[in-house]
Amino acid sequence: MSTNLGGQWGFRSENGNRALNFSVTALFDLIIPYLQVELRRTPDAVPTQDKRQTYNFSTTYAQVINKRSQASFTGEFVWQRGLLATTFHRVYFQDDEAVKNETLPNSRFKLPLGLRLNYFVADFLVAQLFYRFYLDDFGIQAHTGHMELPVKLGTFFTIYPFYRFHTQTAARYFQPYKLHKLNEKFYTSDYDLSALSSQYLGLGLHYAPLYGLGRFRLPWSKKTTLFRSIDIRYGNYSRSDGLQAFMISLDVGFLIL
Repeated sequence: MSTNLGGQWGFRSENGNRALNFSVTALFDLIIPYLQVELRRTPDAVPTQDKRQTYNFSTTYAQVINKRSQASFTGEFVWQRGLLATTFHRVYFQDDEAVKNETLPNSRFKLPLGLRLNYFVADFLVAQLFYRFYLDDFGIQAHTGHMELPVKLGTFFTIYPFYRFHTQTAARYFQPYKLHKLNEKFYTSDYDLSALSSQYLGLGLHYAPLYGLGRFRLPWSKKTTLFRSIDIRYGNYSRSDGLQAFMISLDVGFLIL
């Protein structure tokens, strides 16, 4: 269960070519831990913390460079404290049959820095480029690049291929199966915290007619609802540790008039 509070403030230049925004968010989570079945009868394996707080401060500066390009820079600082481990993740140790639940420090900071560039190649084509650098005090450093190329096929139909590449170093607390030592204070075998690289490649279709796809009234409302747009997206994901996946998403937009 999570409760969050937040606020933001920003301003634009008189000509609208520059904008600066600040935002602050605080999340307060109440966690019900789930343990592996073989550890549920072990009293000292039950986590003593069941709360987590996350505080996020971010700032974004956006600039129109010229008639064809605009860029923005985003910097964030994230600090977490409380139960940060995933308690149902098993960890196995060298030369020992013991199994324990994942244990991680009770605080963590994250520092993501992002740069976005939109370049209007032509009236029908926009190149959307994004790069992010990330580091935290778990020892992870990561680089992420994303490219999306929306192509207008007529007035209302857009097709957009996209590609995302991500690479990261391992957290200092990560070791694969049976490589941890029993005297270690923190340990995890979660491959999300390992050294890895991933690729995500796909295609999206967006259709949004000027007057929508249709109109109807909901039974409980007298107002007319406009079926405004439809978006279908397919992506294929692959990761260097062997994980393969594909994703299909459908997004529909409605407007209550």
